[in-house]
Amino acid sequence: MKNALLVITCLLITYDTQAQKHQLTDTLQLDTVPVRDARLKHLPDVNGTYLFAGKRTFLVTPNSGSANLAANNARTIFAQVPGVNVWDMDGAGLQINISTRGTDAHRSIETNMRQNGYHINSDMFGYPEAHYTPAFQAIEAIQLVRGSAALQFGSQFGGMVNYKMKDADTSKLISIESEQTTGSNKFFNSFNAIGGRKGKISYYAYFDSRTGDGWRPNAAFSYQSMYANLKYQFNSKGSLALQFSRMNYRQQIAGGLTDAQFEANNRQATRARNFFNPEINIPALLFNYNFSNHTKLEVTSHLLIGQRNSVQYINNANVPDTVNRTLNTYNPRQVDRDYYHGFTTEARLLHRYQAGSLISTFSAGVRLFEEHTQRKQKGTGTVGSDFDLSLVKPYGIDLSLHTTNYAAFAENIFQITPQFSIKPRLPVRNHTHPDEWCH
Repeated sequence: MKNALLVITCLLITYDTQAQKHQLTDTLQLDTVPVRDARLKHLPDVNGTYLFAGKRTFLVTPNSGSANLAANNARTIFAQVPGVNVWDMDGAGLQINISTRGTDAHRSIETNMRQNGYHINSDMFGYPEAHYTPAFQAIEAIQLVRGSAALQFGSQFGGMVNYKMKDADTSKLISIESEQTTGSNKFFNSFNAIGGRKGKISYYAYFDSRTGDGWRPNAAFSYQSMYANLKYQFNSKGSLALQFSRMNYRQQIAGGLTDAQFEANNRQATRARNFFNPEINIPALLFNYNFSNHTKLEVTSHLLIGQRNSVQYINNANVPDTVNRTLNTYNPRQVDRDYYHGFTTEARLLHRYQAGSLISTFSAGVRLFEEHTQRKQKGTGTVGSDFDLSLVKPYGIDLSLHTTNYAAFAENIFQITPQFSIKPRLPVRNHTHPDEWCH
């Protein structure tokens, strides 16, 4: 019996060995499998006229496969960056609310927000909320510099975020991109872009329109944004680009809820007559010139002209917005309006030089900023229910705010070895004149 079992075992082992040999001789042809590199990326030590060596930096590439670009969903875009807090304030991507290390995320107020290198905060020193938000479908990459390493860009200590917009497809005279997206709650986004090159002139422009009713009642929105970039490459060393950006939207605000109201029905709305409406226009001029392979100059000048408007019934969530029996109408709403007029010029020079057998890099720059903000608040509005900014009584607060700021910086990368470098920096010299008076 034992001999029979031994013979059977030997036969099974022989058969298995033969089967393995047969499998090894077979060839299996697989289709190409794309693998996306999901590792976190950082900015290079030198990028244009900027030095990022020794700083905590991140590079985010918006990808429609991993992020909801049609809805400007910041949570899906910044999810790969550790320590970034995202507040989905409206759920429709109308405004980007991000922060780091416990700073305030409300409209990214403590983050220096930029586009193509120039800032887009409404008032850098007085009211630095970022009302302007481009369409993420038109963004090529997002550059982040964390914390105090970003102080050369402005006074915000929450870091710097720079939207690098897409460039023209220079291989074609004209290229067109159109993407239409629909979703729940009557969401619809229409993104349309055009670009190309003819001789020394290249161009890229887009228009985006987004509408929807929102997840809660009385939360409808209508958003439009546009961007145009006309670039003239006058020779192999220099270029001049004229850019224009605009964003405006009108949002109905459904109102806050108490804990009891939220527990009873988290989709209910306490307000039907509250509206928010910002309009931001940003014309910009960008000059780039390479004196040599080692020295380059970049000068940007831009205006920010816009306004922030709201008409709301301001009261606690547990106070219903109903008809006032004494007036036999709804209560009057409060009207608040801000007007922004800002001008900024920045010049940056970068020079790379031989130090021993290695290349070191020097960068310096200056900035001039001037802003005038007119703030009108606590005006008595109408008793109507539509978006109406007209007044029944004048504003209770009427301020005229003016700020002038100029700053300079310099830093150097001393490359001691290919793996070791020293990066001294002169402190950013800021001088600010704030003026305020009341009418």
